Amino acid sequence: MSKRNELTLCAFPNDPIISYFNKGEIKTKYFNPENIFKSIHIISAIDSDVDEEKVKKVAGNAKLKIHCIGNLNLKNYQSKF
Repeated sequence: MSKRNELTLCAFPNDPIISYFNKGEIKTKYFNPENIFKSIHIISAIDSDVDEEKVKKVAGNAKLKIHCIGNLNLKNYQSKF
């Protein structure tokens, strides 16, 4: 397997993915337009986000994982990591 197929992307979107989903703004291969990533990890700063199956097309051929870390602010950010 080449190195190109082993790449992973970690994305920190401005808004939770559910916001884009509810607006109908989920775009095919948005995070992986050339399918260079094997996996995509989205860090979401809310307690619960949209089901990954509903938005998996944003990852193209890559495996998609949404990590919900809850509300993040200056007082609690150290406890999240």
